[in-house]
This record gives sequence, structure tokens and C-alpha cells, in this order.
Amino acid sequence: MSHRSLEVEKAYRTSLDADQRKANGTFEHHGMVPEPIPLADSGGVAVGEYDDNEVHEAGKGHDKLRTLEWTTVCFILTTEVTGLGCLSLPQVASVVGYGGFVVSMVLLGIVATWTGVMIQNLKTRNNGIFLYCDVGDMLYGVLGYRIMLVIQTAGQWVVLAGNALTTGIALTNVAAGSVCLVVWFIVAFAAIFFLTQLRTLHHMRWILYLSLVCIIVPVTTTLIDVPLRERGIASNIKAFNSSDFKGTLVAILDMVFAFGGHSLFFVFLAEMREPRDFKKALYWSQAFAISFFVTVGLVLYLYGGDSVSAPALNMLATTLRRVMYGVIVIHTIPVATLASVAIMQDMFPRFYGWDAFFSFNWKDTSKYMLVSGVMLTVSWAIVESIPFFSEFLSLGSSIATVWLTYGVPAFFAAENQRRYYSRNGLPFTMKRKGFLVGAYAFAFASAALAVAGLVAVIMQIASNYEDGEYGPPFTCDSTAYYP
Repeated sequence: MSHRSLEVEKAYRTSLDADQRKANGTFEHHGMVPEPIPLADSGGVAVGEYDDNEVHEAGKGHDKLRTLEWTTVCFILTTEVTGLGCLSLPQVASVVGYGGFVVSMVLLGIVATWTGVMIQNLKTRNNGIFLYCDVGDMLYGVLGYRIMLVIQTAGQWVVLAGNALTTGIALTNVAAGSVCLVVWFIVAFAAIFFLTQLRTLHHMRWILYLSLVCIIVPVTTTLIDVPLRERGIASNIKAFNSSDFKGTLVAILDMVFAFGGHSLFFVFLAEMREPRDFKKALYWSQAFAISFFVTVGLVLYLYGGDSVSAPALNMLATTLRRVMYGVIVIHTIPVATLASVAIMQDMFPRFYGWDAFFSFNWKDTSKYMLVSGVMLTVSWAIVESIPFFSEFLSLGSSIATVWLTYGVPAFFAAENQRRYYSRNGLPFTMKRKGFLVGAYAFAFASAALAVAGLVAVIMQIASNYEDGEYGPPFTCDSTAYYP
């Protein structure tokens, strides 16, 4: 789809937001932006100059997405966040110590909540914002749009691939390593492909409710089983552990990944009946996630000591481990599908439009199946080439999650505020300067963490390959996944 076509689609989103707010009797921006900001384009033409009929045809049907209440989004958000991250946290605690772990998780969780609120503000205070790439376009035009499109898609794909990888590991454990690993990955992606045909979160909501239960049950079972079997606190635990620089960075990236649901926040906002209620869903979800993550990492490290492993379910006895891995599959496949649906909501209308997206006739259904099938086949090939779990989470964090969870929201919020002050001739008071300096500093610190973390993860992976800790890619060997 050409850039002009994308602008027409975003123009429709702008007009849709305006119509909805007028219908509700309000057009307020809470003091941040007094009027809709025209999105930039390569020709310097404002959005409002497009023909109304063209705008309507390009985006017709997009309003059908807005069906979810904040309580539903709260459960879906909790399902997406409370997953892969907690499975690696006990091992993280063994690297940094239980004191460093608790402090780091609470601080990262609070900051992740703050940046989540920034994302909501960017959506509700600027008409036409639908995805990260729309914010990039608003601030920096075509280049910003394309850069953020790559980062945004990478973040969503990390969620998809990570959960698909966990599904393969889980099924390998259920079958006690007796079935070729390649087969399990094919099964996982076939299930994801089937559920992706549901197309919206509204159609997936009941499956996602069940998915939340199916991550809490296995992890809670592990929290109960390990202390009962160990019968006492481990002797080799430390409050603050002195690990090498590389190991500490990888551990930090794993903690960041635990709060890395931000790549899907704009998708949740797009399907909410009232996006301003997203903040309530975010607060409840993050409060649960922080409490749950701290409990899982702390308890399992205290009783498991340096012998903790990732995924955490490997600490269970053999029979119980196989049962719980079977349960967790019911969590990982829907969450992977959630990311797959998010990618398709952005990708499919670029080729065929929103009318085709919401149409279930044989022709449009065939197109949707083709595009989703190609996207998932490419994803399957990449996941097959990744023979490690914890390091993949760290790799995904450095490539996309750190940027989307911490750096990008802070930077975009600061840029938006700065331009608003300048455009309206408002004085840069000490309070405003403090916010801008803090947000910019935080954004650049996040960028430094992402770059340093990427180097550290690559070094860690290379070192583990040399030590023979990984099996080869595209193999039936399940040694790395079945303890």
C-alpha cells in the first residue's frame, strides 16, 4: 500500500475519533493539545485535504473494532503480561540476589506503568493515533513512520515467537522428549494459525480468560511443590549477588521482558469502547503482575538456590512437570495468537483494506488465510533456528521490548510536550523542564541498555554455543529442552 493510502486510512481514524467524541458531547484534550494535530506526509498536505469519500472508503469498518470494556481489557492485559516473563524470573533472582531482584522488579514495574500511561495519553490526546508508527509519523513524518513500524512489528513478533517457542518446549516435556521437536513447533504454529482466523480480541476474549488461568495454575503449583520438597531455605542464596557485567545485563533484560506488553497496548486501546478507561485496566493489571512476579522469583530462588532453572516449571518432579507443561500450552498458544492477530490487524488492511478484514466470505477469508499463513510460516522458520529459551527472551528485550516498554513512550511523550509548549508559546517552567529532562534522559538510558544488552546477549549465546549447551537448529534433538 502506498504512503498516500496509509495517510488516507489514518485520516479516517482521525475523523472517527472526532465523530465519537462529538457524539459523547466532548472534545477535550486535557490541556495537552488544543486541536487535532495533522499527521505529516511526504508532500506537506494536511490530512483534512483528502476527499471525504476516499477517506471513508479507505477506513470503512474500522469502528467495528471498538467493542471491549476496560474490565475485559484488564483480563486480556494481565494474560499477556503474566506469562513468559515469570518463567525465567527465579533464574534472574539467582544472578542478582533476592534483594536486588525485589528492588529491580518493583522499580521496573512502576516505570512500566508510567510509560503505559504515556501511551494512553498519546492515543487519547492526539486524534488519529492508532499504533506506534502513527506517533512516529505525527512527529517525524514518513521516516518516523517506517522506523517505528519496524520496531513495533518486531516487538509483536517477539511475543509471538517467544510463546510459540515455549509451546514447543512444553509439548516436548509432555511427551518426555520422545517426539521430534520440529513436529511440536509445526503443531504449535498450526494451532496459532487456526486461532488467528478469529481476527479480533473481542472474538478471542473467552479463550484469553482461560489462558490466564492456565498460566497461574502451573506457576502456583510450582510455588507450592518446590518448598514442600526442599523443606527449608537453600543455603547458597544471597541478598545481592556479584555477577559479571554480561550476566547482569542479561538478567536485567529478562526482567524487562516480564513487563514487555507495551507492544500491544495500542491494539488494546484500538478495541476499547472508551480508550480513556485504559488507565484503570493498566493499574489493576500491573499491580497483580508486580506482586506475582516478585512472589514467583523470590520464593523459588529462596528454596531452590543456585539450582533454579528456566523455564521455572523444570523445578517440578517429572510427572507433575509433564502435567503442568500440558496446562501451560493452553496459555502460550492464545497469547501467541494475540500477537499474531495484532500483526495481522496492521498488515492485512495494508494489502486489502478494512472491508476485507471484517468480511468472512470465501474470497476475503482465503486472502486472510494466505497472508497469515505466510507470516506464520516465516515465524516458524525463525523459531526453529532458536535452540535456547532464556537467552531468546533477553535477545527479544534488547531488540524491541526495551524500546517499546521504556524508551519510545518516554521519548515520544517528551517530544509531544515540547512541541506543544513551543507551538503555543507556553513558558518552560522548572516543572516542565524537569519532566522533559527526565523523560529524555530515561529514553536515552533505555537506548543504552538495549544496545549494551544486545552485545551482552550475543556474547552469551556465542559462549554457550562454544560450551555445547545448545543443540543445533532444525533438529529433533530435544536435549536442551527436556531435563
